[in-house]
Amino acid sequence: MLHQARALLEGRQTAAVPSSDAEPLVIDLGCGKGDFALLLAAAMPQLRVLGIDANADAVTYASERALAAGLTNTCFRVADAASLEAAPPAASAAP
Repeated sequence: MLHQARALLEGRQTAAVPSSDAEPLVIDLGCGKGDFALLLAAAMPQLRVLGIDANADAVTYASERALAAGLTNTCFRVADAASLEAAPPAASAAP
């Protein structure tokens, strides 16, 4: 699922969410109109927050709210959480 979340972030239309791997990423699945994601992004600007919801109208509204609030560490994408798949486990680097 994280690889799909990264793809959603990379597909953003603006540079609203910094792409540094050093910044923790929080994913709000089923974010609706973005209440929790926006609250978290405002309270913890060191986080990157990605809101995902299947409802395009809710995602549009959440995106507009983030823009109006001047939040640059959050973005919202339309996706069905049930269709997201887990990434295969990484190979162990142990000898």
